[in-house]
Amino acid sequence: MIRTGLRHLAAAQARSDIGFSSAKLNKMVNQHVGTLLIASHNISRSEVVFKIDLTAVGRLSPESSMHSVQVGENVHVDLLRPFYSEKVPDEKGGQARYLSHLNEPNLLATVTDCLTFSAVREILPGEELGFHYCTTEWTMKSPFVCARDGGRVQGYAHLDQAARLKLQRGGLLCAHVQRLAEKL
Repeated sequence: MIRTGLRHLAAAQARSDIGFSSAKLNKMVNQHVGTLLIASHNISRSEVVFKIDLTAVGRLSPESSMHSVQVGENVHVDLLRPFYSEKVPDEKGGQARYLSHLNEPNLLATVTDCLTFSAVREILPGEELGFHYCTTEWTMKSPFVCARDGGRVQGYAHLDQAARLKLQRGGLLCAHVQRLAEKL
């Protein structure tokens, strides 16, 4: 489990950054949503597409941003402009910043000492890659309107009961969101 105390945010780690991005994806620019990722090859169910090392120096922040992913109740990893250091390099998982919000996600986010995105089903070449943002975000600093269905995406805390149940029953929630949901 990641340490969430601020004293650990700047602590040096002896190991090297173990993050990576799969070679099975391509960036594509869409006039409506900007840059997104598509599969260039088959991606097998459970195959890891991204791994972002959360123990790398300066990777974690108490602040959220438009390009961050919540990885703990009050902890975020900013994939573009980290709080204490340079952006997460593309080859170390930084390309995950281009993952789309999908109501029917093909990727699952899991948080340990890494933020890992793995396939929830087989993904075919040409498919857009994405996860449901509300599975990691309790409430979003930069909410937006979904380009696909026009719904407002602002975090799990703002979902209606039916949408919450769908994510819970699908086993898609990260542990920190599940813990917060149990307090509702």
